[in-house]
Amino acid sequence: MSIRRGFVSTLLLAFIIAPGASFAADYTAKPVTVVIGYPAGGALDNFARGIAEALQERLKQPFNVDNRPGASEMIATQTVARSIPNGYTLLLSTESPLTTNQFLYERIAYSPEKDFTPISLAARVPMVFAASTNFPANDAKEFIEVAKRRQKNPVVIASSGVGGITHLPVAMLAYNEGFDGCRRSCPISFPGV
Repeated sequence: MSIRRGFVSTLLLAFIIAPGASFAADYTAKPVTVVIGYPAGGALDNFARGIAEALQERLKQPFNVDNRPGASEMIATQTVARSIPNGYTLLLSTESPLTTNQFLYERIAYSPEKDFTPISLAARVPMVFAASTNFPANDAKEFIEVAKRRQKNPVVIASSGVGGITHLPVAMLAYNEGFDGCRRSCPISFPGV
């Protein structure tokens, strides 16, 4: 299996709403805010804006995207958790704030179970582990061998952030290969970690 095609995972995006929200016949009486935990211009932002535009066209009511990036989507999630539960503030999210964050962080300022009700799965996005064509490995086994040889010049892995879906699979690979806990002489390095 090529590292350009391997390590496939699924990124789930879901619309989430605060529980207790009721939808009356006049639900579209005012603008709806779709909160996302990523900055403007990225993949999730473009996806959210496409959904907002389609919903706006279908329901004839404004749907606005509110970017609240940072903290593994916890800023956006907390914003929605603290909003009035009337259905006018929605969360479009990856899996992090409602599944993995509660296990990665000592405290989170919301309860995934009590503060949110899922509305719909919005997308399934395959992910790949890829390297430059100049990298001296063609599959996962060769990648691990190269990483083990590069103790003083670690292989640098990019991700969208600590604890996210692009970080955890590689962190698990590093752990399984015995690279866990290493800092200065780690053959796999995560910038900012």
